[in-house]
Amino acid sequence: MYRTLVGVFFITLFFSSLSAAQISSEQEQLIKMEIKELADNYGYYRDHFMADEYLSIWAEDAVAVDGDRRWQGHDELRTRVPLPGSSNRVTMHVMGTSHIDIIDASHATGVHYATIYGGVSDGPREQSEIIQMDGIYLVAKYMDEYLLTEDGWKISYRDIDRVFTSAN
Repeated sequence: MYRTLVGVFFITLFFSSLSAAQISSEQEQLIKMEIKELADNYGYYRDHFMADEYLSIWAEDAVAVDGDRRWQGHDELRTRVPLPGSSNRVTMHVMGTSHIDIIDASHATGVHYATIYGGVSDGPREQSEIIQMDGIYLVAKYMDEYLLTEDGWKISYRDIDRVFTSAN
């Protein structure tokens, strides 16, 4: 029994110590693409009031921080996405620069630049309707930590660093 436990310990230690240097360049590119998709989907799901899809990019116990505000877990994160039709506010997240560092086979960090434009519609926006833009609402850096789960890569922590803003 003791030998089995020691064996399991060393096998776990070996696999958990896989570093980014031991990941092939092809694996690294696939991981980075999957993580970049999380960042892109974050904005898309927020802009389109897609709460269930929005939650799918977060780990179950994930944390999001924006200044002195903090949300932890899916129940709290859900409150960040308005119900469809509950707001006339229209946003468009434009994701830009991304820098992703792979820590090991199941952990990574990343920084993503986002510019968020905003405006107010008189009602539900039609496909071809042009809305008067209030301007750039926010330019931010999303400072992220990622975790590989059985469902793929997920955001486990996000700190929203507001660099420029036209509103509070």
